[in-house]
Amino acid sequence: MKPELDSIASFADLQGLAALRRRAARGEQGSLQEAARQFEALLLGQMLRQMREAQKVEGGLFDSPALDQYQQMMDQQLAQDLARRGGIGLARFIARQLSEPPAPRSPSGPAPAQAVTAAAEPPWQPGDPASFVGSLLPVVRPVAERTGLAPSAIIAQAALETGWGRHVPRLPDGRSSFNLFGIKAGADWTGGRVRLPTLEYRDGL
Repeated sequence: MKPELDSIASFADLQGLAALRRRAARGEQGSLQEAARQFEALLLGQMLRQMREAQKVEGGLFDSPALDQYQQMMDQQLAQDLARRGGIGLARFIARQLSEPPAPRSPSGPAPAQAVTAAAEPPWQPGDPASFVGSLLPVVRPVAERTGLAPSAIIAQAALETGWGRHVPRLPDGRSSFNLFGIKAGADWTGGRVRLPTLEYRDGL
């Protein structure tokens, strides 16, 4: 007899997603790995959609709502296939992080005073896509809950803006500005600023 869910192979496999929810609710083995794989597929799908939008030309010869729908379906299926074949390694990272027991909490009480300097802060430089997503996921989750946005969409946009964290603007002392979305400071902004040249495009120029 075939298992209730081996792997969700199609983005439209609603029955498989329902089976995954049932397995996760029962705490069955393998449901965590499949849920992590689905998260990776969702992130890959967001990336493919953003890349296609960046290359889209308004009024093109083949520009039509029907074609956009077919391309979206193709991208979603491609994301599923990529995640099922290993993807970018994000699913394995998430499953490993979530399966580890939580670290014991330190006893409460006043901590000894320590001098903290900017030079002592370790630079935030993710080494690969998995570590980029893993470091942002705990921060993105509460933001996503308050805004109603999907965590994968927020992380995908940050990945596109910064090249998986490799091109985050830095402060004069070398620390990261943590500006992951290329947000420009307006006249009413009173916080810190980073000045750097940018290349802007308008109407294809």
